Amino acid sequence: MIPKLATLVFLGASVLAWAEKPNDAFAETEIATNDQSGDRKSEEFLSEDFLKACAEPRLDQGTGKERDVIRITVLRSFDAPVILKWHPAGMGQEPVLEVKSLKVINSDDGTKTYQGIDFHQRLKLKTSQERLLKEIYQHSPMQD
Repeated sequence: MIPKLATLVFLGASVLAWAEKPNDAFAETEIATNDQSGDRKSEEFLSEDFLKACAEPRLDQGTGKERDVIRITVLRSFDAPVILKWHPAGMGQEPVLEVKSLKVINSDDGTKTYQGIDFHQRLKLKTSQERLLKEIYQHSPMQD
């Protein structure tokens, strides 16, 4: 019984090894490209009404006169949107993180109406906190 089982295991392993394609560990692999041409643009997410309610400018084409700023807008399905606006240190300015939340009225048909700012706070960042934010920003593809 054991020789038959050993033969069966050997044959099974041989068939599996023969069926695999040989892999060259040093061969160049193709880098997959991400086609972003069909992605929805920020104008669809951040309407003029939304930006007006949260007293924020449109940053699609840069900040204009405002110094460097990084804004992350989190649109949540069942809760109010949250806006994180980071002003990095520079030109004698302290690093600041602004946090905003909006008042939202959900209607029965699923539309949302923004009623202005519900929560707004400016937080002065310590050097270590800003360093951590810079590390996150530099190691993530957010700017792409």
